[in-house]
Amino acid sequence: RIGGRRREAVRQGGRCRRDRPRVALGEGLGTVQVVLAEGLGPGAARRFEQRCEERQKILHNLHQLQHQRKLLAVARERGELGGATVLQEEDARRLIQIWHLRLEFLARLDQVDDLDLSPEAWGGFGDRSSSSSSSSSSAHGPQKLKQLRGPAAEVSEEFWNSLLGPDDSVFLEYGFLSSLEESGCADLSRGWQPRFLLARGGGRIVGAVPLYLKLDSNGEFCEEMDWIAASHHFRVPHYPKLFVGIPFTPHRGRRLIAADWLGSAERAAVEQALLRALVLLSERAKLGVNVAFGAAEEGELFRTAGFIRRPARQAWWTNRRPEPYQDFEDFLGALKPKKARAIQRQRKELAAEKSLEIEVVDGALDASAVTVELMTEVFRCCYASTQVRHGNAEPMGPKEIRFDLSPGFFRLLAERFPHRILLVLARHRPPVESRDSPDDEGPRGMLVGGSLCFVKGRRICGRYWGHPLGSERVDFLHFECCYHQLVEHAIKHGYSAVEPGNGGGSIYRVQRDRGFEPVFTPSYHRVPHPELHEELERLASQAMEEGPPSWATARHGAYAPASRKAARRPPEGREAAG
Repeated sequence: RIGGRRREAVRQGGRCRRDRPRVALGEGLGTVQVVLAEGLGPGAARRFEQRCEERQKILHNLHQLQHQRKLLAVARERGELGGATVLQEEDARRLIQIWHLRLEFLARLDQVDDLDLSPEAWGGFGDRSSSSSSSSSSAHGPQKLKQLRGPAAEVSEEFWNSLLGPDDSVFLEYGFLSSLEESGCADLSRGWQPRFLLARGGGRIVGAVPLYLKLDSNGEFCEEMDWIAASHHFRVPHYPKLFVGIPFTPHRGRRLIAADWLGSAERAAVEQALLRALVLLSERAKLGVNVAFGAAEEGELFRTAGFIRRPARQAWWTNRRPEPYQDFEDFLGALKPKKARAIQRQRKELAAEKSLEIEVVDGALDASAVTVELMTEVFRCCYASTQVRHGNAEPMGPKEIRFDLSPGFFRLLAERFPHRILLVLARHRPPVESRDSPDDEGPRGMLVGGSLCFVKGRRICGRYWGHPLGSERVDFLHFECCYHQLVEHAIKHGYSAVEPGNGGGSIYRVQRDRGFEPVFTPSYHRVPHPELHEELERLASQAMEEGPPSWATARHGAYAPASRKAARRPPEGREAAG
């Protein structure tokens, strides 16, 4: 059990350690060098060999398929081609096309590895960047983009987490990213090839970019169908592309990560070095770049470097400032009476369900409560069931289904990341006769529904909600697990914000009715094709001119005007600041 100073330190985002001194670049870091790494953890050392093995496997499969097509051609000439054989030929043609795409993907990976991105070989950000950015990055920019392989490619948890500060996103931490890689959720077989940019100075890592080479848009949460259509119009391949962000995670955080312990001037130099390397990589490899859910303060850096800003919005709840809410009733008092009465009615009806009990498991308060068994149950009853309902499950055989996130990922979270997990779980209350005594809670009841969230510092980040397949959905349980309980828990334990992530038009309206306010969360894009870049700029400008969607307008707000003016102020990054 975590308690005292340890518990508070974990909740604030760090370990119980002394404040590290801020280091000036002139005091030992020297010139910043940017290198390419194959991701995080011990598995990174074998990824190059795995790609070679994958290439040999694909070539072997292609040889077999081509031989099969020759046999089918002979059968056609002899008039022996029946209906079943026609289907076989179509399947073979489709598989050959898929394998060729995989080979092209591997070839682009090799191309990225072999690029010479030294300033002597190719200089400048490109035609769309400002001279100030180019000049500021030249002093500390990468002299050579080197590919790390073997043991040198491994990035330890200590080194990676040392870059992060208490305010950095929980999803940037080593425990989350390495679990995605080691569980196979973000690897080559799923269309994710880690290609992290690491900035080194003075013999240590001083910065990083979470970068992936992608073969599709799955798990990015960036709406780009019109952009894909524009790419087809200009006959420019949209894939493969470079993705900067966290796989399957639409939450904001730094993307140009300079070590938190650097001084402000040194951090700016490292950010410029990373940005320069990213742009050079895009230009030389002829790959587009998507930067998803970057921190608000990074927007100007990307726009100065020629990136296009595409608007997007989420809805967040923030605690009252400067005086936080005392309890949930105090929060309801700040809402419009109609909105507050609706929430009270829904919670009252749910509380009338005598067979239902709701528990909140906060790993920041008690990490031992987040067990492998519990996370396996959450995967089965809350995550997998929702993926099946929404058609996001991929059949892999008669008895196997593949999801974006695997059971192994949930197990790794329980083992490595329990102090960052928050669960809101609704269960059937066990009958009285199953208890040994009146004080005995009895066996755990069956899970009826729940939400999986993550916590760090003073923020709660929601990710997944679900209820078991075959069970009836309990009225208002979704609202209770994803909004009401999280807001109540945040008020009780001093959290400052609840960020539910991406929703949709109807979901955003539900969130706004419960005091969640619009926040500007744009993505940033760059393509090395000038004409296509101009067209995408036009599409982005058109989207900005159209203004926010209807759910984000002031008339849909839940707060009473007088209370809002007197007791609240917009949080950093809210619509007014966007």
